Amino acid sequence: MSSEYDTVGRPEFDFFHADKFDKIGNITDSQGVNYDVYHGDTLAFCPAVALFLRVSAECYERKLGGPYLSLGNNRRMLWAQHASTVVGGICYEYEQESRVGAIILGFVREDLRGRNIYGQMHMIFEDEIRRIGGVRIYAQIHADSKSQIRSLEKAGLTPYYLRLQQWITD
Repeated sequence: MSSEYDTVGRPEFDFFHADKFDKIGNITDSQGVNYDVYHGDTLAFCPAVALFLRVSAECYERKLGGPYLSLGNNRRMLWAQHASTVVGGICYEYEQESRVGAIILGFVREDLRGRNIYGQMHMIFEDEIRRIGGVRIYAQIHADSKSQIRSLEKAGLTPYYLRLQQWITD
């Protein structure tokens, strides 16, 4: 007995639709490995989402997550990959009214951190924000996330304001 959900005879679904994502550059890490950099205007079918979610989970497990996790198909992604393996990315939203690129999370695979992958992706990210009319970039990160703070400061971001809070429950 078959049903409408049978997959026999159907072609395998290709999650990387090359026509949805644009190759926008190349970078070389500090050890001489080359990566292609891609961009997508949606998270739908984006190959970088799995790594984004793993690194987001790592942040929350280490108590470095934000007050909310901002996801949705209207978010955009810039990512680097070697062959077909995603090694890092920047998930963001573009706020048209204020012309701001808001970084949701910049991330690099744990075994490749410290190789200047993020710094180079960030430069391409800046170019992309300028290209679409942006004038500023911001990121909200946990105050105890020293590595994220260092990465963003190296990329040229400076503290703009502090969000202070007080827990009033027992």
